[in-house]
Amino acid sequence: MIYLLFFLVIGMFIGSYLLFKKEILSPTVVACGVFLVSIFFACLYTNKWNAPISYVTVIVVVTALLAFALGEYLVRRLLSKHGLQKMNLPSKPISVPSWSIATIVLLSAVFLVIFILHIYSLAQIMGYSSSGSSEYSLMSYVRNAQLSNMADISPYNRIVTHGLHIIISLSYVFCFIFLYNLVFFKKHGKNWRNLIPVVISLPFVMFSGGRVSLIFLTQIVFIIAVLFFMQKMNWESSGLKRVVKWIWVGGISFYMLFIIAGSFRSHAFSQRPFDSIAFYTGLSIASLDDYLKNPRPENEFFGEETLSGLYGILKKGII
Repeated sequence: MIYLLFFLVIGMFIGSYLLFKKEILSPTVVACGVFLVSIFFACLYTNKWNAPISYVTVIVVVTALLAFALGEYLVRRLLSKHGLQKMNLPSKPISVPSWSIATIVLLSAVFLVIFILHIYSLAQIMGYSSSGSSEYSLMSYVRNAQLSNMADISPYNRIVTHGLHIIISLSYVFCFIFLYNLVFFKKHGKNWRNLIPVVISLPFVMFSGGRVSLIFLTQIVFIIAVLFFMQKMNWESSGLKRVVKWIWVGGISFYMLFIIAGSFRSHAFSQRPFDSIAFYTGLSIASLDDYLKNPRPENEFFGEETLSGLYGILKKGII
């Protein structure tokens, strides 16, 4: 079934590419491309994972992509009737006072000390010893503590939880400002300062024990950059070639950061980089199949799955 799904999605990818005027950034083309990458790795590892998929998964994936394509087709038809108005470009860059960035740097430095103490505390809770007698690396113990919900024992956990949200949120804001000024005002001389909060957030992302934050940050950078650039080009197809180059450069850069971030955990050394990428991409298809074949119990409260992000914030006591 996995090979049938693979060839069906290939056909949908080619068909949507031709149907939507060979626009590589067509939402349907992008959606099919993402599924295609995931299914490709699932095909390679289906025997190793012992995770064959059922016909239900094939129907669900194909139906979802067809519905997605239908939605894009209807929107395009609507826009073709009413036309797409030219968007006005920004007239001046976004300027951030120097004292604001300096304050963020100072507070981040203080929080970094607390963050390091928190990391060391988690490792000690799980049995890490600084004498060198520990079997695994420090970050392996930290990751195990997070997965086993032992992080709450650390005296710094609440401060670190809130601080990470603030640091990462600020990195998103300043990433937006930097890309805004870079795309629309290339000669804005002091724009490099807006990268400082983004660079400061990287150690927190790399040493947080997981790589989800790195994935989110990469997505934010790519999506904002593409949207700004295409707005500057008034969404003309001539800008798509440069976007495709960005995809290749960004993909290679992300792959390197992904492997580096994973190398801080000892099991990453025993796992080939290709296996690691396959795990994070192809296993989503196997997980979807397992979810469809083994439905979860009914929700205990409203939106238990779809509103998991909101409930996660409430659980941490942020609001």
